[in-house]
Amino acid sequence: MSSSPEIRRLIKCIEFLNETFSPRLTLDNLALFLLIAEKSPYPMIDLASRYDNDTSRTSKKVNALADQRYGGGTYKEGYRVIYTAENQENRAYKDAYLSEKGAEIKNKLISILKSSK
Repeated sequence: MSSSPEIRRLIKCIEFLNETFSPRLTLDNLALFLLIAEKSPYPMIDLASRYDNDTSRTSKKVNALADQRYGGGTYKEGYRVIYTAENQENRAYKDAYLSEKGAEIKNKLISILKSSK
């Protein structure tokens, strides 16, 4: 039985992501990245509601995708694929934006998914 082209493209996306992110992204962080890649800016409050309804946990995951992540008892450099900034309409809230690096990754994923191979 042969695999479908869609599954092969998905496998290529996963391989690309594993090569791109060190250490590898968790599925939770990947889901957040894809949500923000689809809708940037993404209000943090909406992201928490959409994802897991825990603003603190969502904020930590967003920080890992931005500039710092927590692991092994210390803070380490984050993936830098997104960044956050104050919401323009309500400064008490933040929005998540795709960074230049994040946009490059998004475009590569789209390219892989559109390929016919």
